[in-house]
Amino acid sequence: MDDIMDTLKELLAKPPLGETSPATTFAVSCEVRSCSSLSKKDLIDKVAAMVQPKHKVQLYLPDTMIVVQVLKSACGVSVVPNAARYCKSQKSSFNLLQHAATLMQTATAELASATTATQAADTPSQADETSKEEDARGQGGV
Repeated sequence: MDDIMDTLKELLAKPPLGETSPATTFAVSCEVRSCSSLSKKDLIDKVAAMVQPKHKVQLYLPDTMIVVQVLKSACGVSVVPNAARYCKSQKSSFNLLQHAATLMQTATAELASATTATQAADTPSQADETSKEEDARGQGGV
């Protein structure tokens, strides 16, 4: 539990829930599986208590979601800004797969855009081809 709290302390010191961040809303999503030494309710209470008081709990469509997932002795912790776009419904049922898919789509679009720009820069333009032909004709006629 101490390792989880240390990690959360570091994450919560940064935006969007850090001390210098503007006030926002948040919710805590917690799953504990195959781990009898942790209580989901205790974990949620401790996590919520670590957040700066200016940030308010909002269980329905929060601005930021704190996600804690425990499986046996492994734990994953994330602070997800703009969490409302990844919620399945009005309740804060966070869809991690949808979030990952959105990130992949964004990365793929950025990569495609960069590739297209690189190909355009590498492909000679029509004007370049015309000037090369004119140079070749000019040199051959002399």
